[in-house]
Amino acid sequence: MQIPIIGWLVYAIYPFATPRINIPLEGKWKIALEDNHRFASSDYDDSGWESIQLPGSIINYSIKTKNALKSVCWLRKTVDLDNIYLPLGLCLGRIANADETHLNGEKYRRPGLIPTKRTIHMESQEKYQILASLIKKDTPNTIAIRISYYTFGDIVGKLMVVDMDYWEKLSREGLAETVKVHPDNLGKQFKQYTGKKLGDYFYELRVNYAAQRLREDDSNIIDIAFDAGFESLWTFNRVFPRFMDMTPIQYRNVHSKQKKNLN
Repeated sequence: MQIPIIGWLVYAIYPFATPRINIPLEGKWKIALEDNHRFASSDYDDSGWESIQLPGSIINYSIKTKNALKSVCWLRKTVDLDNIYLPLGLCLGRIANADETHLNGEKYRRPGLIPTKRTIHMESQEKYQILASLIKKDTPNTIAIRISYYTFGDIVGKLMVVDMDYWEKLSREGLAETVKVHPDNLGKQFKQYTGKKLGDYFYELRVNYAAQRLREDDSNIIDIAFDAGFESLWTFNRVFPRFMDMTPIQYRNVHSKQKKNLN
């Protein structure tokens, strides 16, 4: 059965709308330049800790406080998730170098060695699905992050809690589920109907959205890339020229000059 292409078009644009849930986590986080797994507990008293502004540089704080270029530190922040019933995702931007992320004392994953012995700059966005069983409805929820930094230690990009639909809708599987077609058949029908691969079409949508943002606002390129649904800055910089014949930075510069000439 052929599915009307207009249905795909309308649906595929949906993820670029404002997410139904958007709880910013940017701003002050508690920080301790020492390593103790008790810091992961939601019951731990961090009232004596200093604060750091995130997104921002951990390494600058470490040099200023301990004159140290490498160490392990912990970051903590509380967030109220009461009266929210949608599946939620936790977005922590890009973290260098390695991290463990905990919600109310439960660890999500460990993508790098701690302590690390080399400089690593995470190119992809740290994203986790928040398990409903871990959410506290009557008291604030505690996010704790254990970070190993070596020479370089920044957290960049957006930090927020969003509804999972905001991340997951624009995919072959998400689209297939909505229109009740097997993902493999969906790709074949789409190619037959449009002459395009479904994956390329998704990339085209993401690039068009990013291009609009590059023309219209001054957000960091990495934020625009993640907002458009790219998993890493490397992928964004690789895919963007396929549709715009120039890099994102070149594209922004060209349109910035055009704006100035019009003014």
